[in-house]
Formats: sequence, structure tokens, C-alpha cells
Amino acid sequence: MLFAARPSLEVLGQGSTFLELSRSKLGMFPIPFPPLPEQTVIAEYLDAQTAKLDAAMAATRREIELLREYRERLIADVVTGKVDVREIAAQLPEETEEETEPLEEETTPTEETDEEESEEETDGEE
Repeated sequence: MLFAARPSLEVLGQGSTFLELSRSKLGMFPIPFPPLPEQTVIAEYLDAQTAKLDAAMAATRREIELLREYRERLIADVVTGKVDVREIAAQLPEETEEETEPLEEETTPTEETDEEESEEETDGEE
């Protein structure tokens, strides 16, 4: 809004190298606002849309957390022999070079802290 009104505000400004606008002149500049009932409707709409987005983000975070737990449990079960994957592994197609590129995994703040601590420990051992 103020960017669109810049030419009008520049006319009110005083100064040769830096335009200064006094509080009284800025106070005289009309700034339109929608009526209060319309503001309330807009605010309620934005609150409802934000709540939907927040719920979707929370559900997605929970799904990611559950998938990570499942992955960790599956790896542990395979390593300890509780799950036999030899038949399934034999049926998998061969990997091509482009499939072997590592995926970037998102690190959590605790993982970053753990990595920094382990680096500090190894620095002290050398």
C-alpha cells in the first residue's frame, strides 16, 4: 500500500539528500482500511486456512516419524535375524548407476549436535 503511494509521500517529504516525513504529515496521509466486519471475515478465513495447513503439516511430520521408527525396527529385525529377506532380495531388480546416487537425508537438530560432538571427540584423540 505505501509503495503504491510513494509518489504522494515524496511530495510531502522535506530535505535535499534524504527525504524526511514528519509525523504530522504522515498522520494526515489517508490509509484506507476495510470496515471492521470485513476485517473480521478476512481474519477468520485466514485463521481457518492456517489451521488446515498446520494440521496437514502435523500429520506429515507424524507420518515421517512413524516411517523412521518402522525403518529402524525393520533394520534391527533384519540384522538380528528376526526377518529373513533373502528371498525378497533375490527378486529385486539389479541397480543401475543412476539409482545408486545417495539421497540427501534431512538431519534433525539432535543428529547435528551428535555429529559435532563426535567430531570434537575425535579431534581431541589425534
